[in-house]
Amino acid sequence: MHEYLRDLQMISPVFFLLAGFLLGIFLQKIVIPRIQRASVKFKWEGYSIILESFSKVVAFWVVLGSILLTISYIEISKPVLVLIDRILRILFLISVITIFVKIAFGLIGLYTKKGKALASIFTNVTILIAFIVGILMILQTCEIPITPVLTALGVGGLAVALALQDTLSNIFAGLHIIASKGIRPGDFIKLDTGQEGYVIDVTWRNTIVRELSNNMVIIPNAKLASNIITNYYQPDKEMSLIVPVRVSYDSDLDRVEKITYEVGKEILQTITGGVTTYEPRVYYSTFGESGIEFRVILRIQEYSNQFLIKHEFIKKLFKRYKQEGIKIPFPVITVYTKNDFQQELELAKTLG
Repeated sequence: MHEYLRDLQMISPVFFLLAGFLLGIFLQKIVIPRIQRASVKFKWEGYSIILESFSKVVAFWVVLGSILLTISYIEISKPVLVLIDRILRILFLISVITIFVKIAFGLIGLYTKKGKALASIFTNVTILIAFIVGILMILQTCEIPITPVLTALGVGGLAVALALQDTLSNIFAGLHIIASKGIRPGDFIKLDTGQEGYVIDVTWRNTIVRELSNNMVIIPNAKLASNIITNYYQPDKEMSLIVPVRVSYDSDLDRVEKITYEVGKEILQTITGGVTTYEPRVYYSTFGESGIEFRVILRIQEYSNQFLIKHEFIKKLFKRYKQEGIKIPFPVITVYTKNDFQQELELAKTLG
């Protein structure tokens, strides 16, 4: 009987270890895939991301649990038992942190998949937070007091903050830029210094802007936060395109307005980038030096469409005006020389 119990005690650890391994495979290969297929019915895609993240570690957790149960049946010294227990706890914490990072990255990818770009500063901050929390939890598991560590970090952090004032100001400026939602990756912006382009990314130090000429402009976040910025993508990408036009004084203004409207409507409906449902506007503004001036308001889908729309509109309008006999005046400057002025003065005296 004693031999039977001894054999059972020897076999039990192997049995628990093998059972845990097989249970983990069963969960990972059969149970979790079925749950993932069932989660497709949910409208929110985040469920599949969460399940996918957990599916990679469930088997690992079961194996860790079986190892923990196994060592309880093995006669080993207490220091070794404590060491193994701490190692298992550390491995478990690392797996939990890994899940957190995977879920965070998955949700970020889901956000960007919907056409919404996200600044890399969020990814970097997520990794940093996960790393710091993980280190503190591991230290706590190893029964290393974290209070002195936090105190040392506080004192050291003050010294580092003084040495890295510019870097920290850029970090907090970048977080402020993103949190305020005034600028997002993908937006087209223009600075008061003249630079303009698409926001590619907001990193922990710089904001990267790609100009229409395909050049990259690197702007420190602190300087960007203090600039006056025009964002052509907020609150909406659509924007008005104003084209100034001038016609001669002998033009029929009602006819000019009608023809200009027809040309503008045709351009918006046929040229890529125009808002097809928009009705062009024609507003006379002033009596100019050489003609009557007015503005044509068109509607485009985004900032970069203005160049092609304006190009085609001017070509088409010039051709149509020429066909209809509408004159586009050009400025005329009459220059009087000194002799001409004296001759006119003498002529005026003679006539007077």
